[in-house]
Amino acid sequence: MDRNKIALAFALAISVSGFAAARASIGTGGDVRGILTAQGYLAVSNIRQDGNTWSADAVAPGSKHTVSVQIDSLTGVVSPDDSASEKSPLDILQSIQSAGYTNIGAVKFFGGVWKANATSSTGQAVTIKVDPSDGRVIEEKPQ
Repeated sequence: MDRNKIALAFALAISVSGFAAARASIGTGGDVRGILTAQGYLAVSNIRQDGNTWSADAVAPGSKHTVSVQIDSLTGVVSPDDSASEKSPLDILQSIQSAGYTNIGAVKFFGGVWKANATSSTGQAVTIKVDPSDGRVIEEKPQ
């Protein structure tokens, strides 16, 4: 292998490892606390993780009310449990179908995100979570 190919392979390895580190940036409760504080939440407590989703309780920005929030560890999207979805159940169903899922069960809004059971494009039975603002699938777990 010539030096240019070695240099290119090394540069590619460095950039891929940097990308992986950036995606794993929400890996601790301190990261969650920082994200929520930056968005104006106060008195962040009860931080916990479930798969790719973090949950916490905090005083909502501009409010005196404590709310439960969920934070997607891959995207950093914060979803208050008491927020209304910008998308209707039909919008979410269409988004899920467009993403290649079939045999979609009831679409329910719970914990600040839409959830449904479906069959993935590979034929696996999965439970998915969908972003309430844009209809994008943000988590997929085998059933």
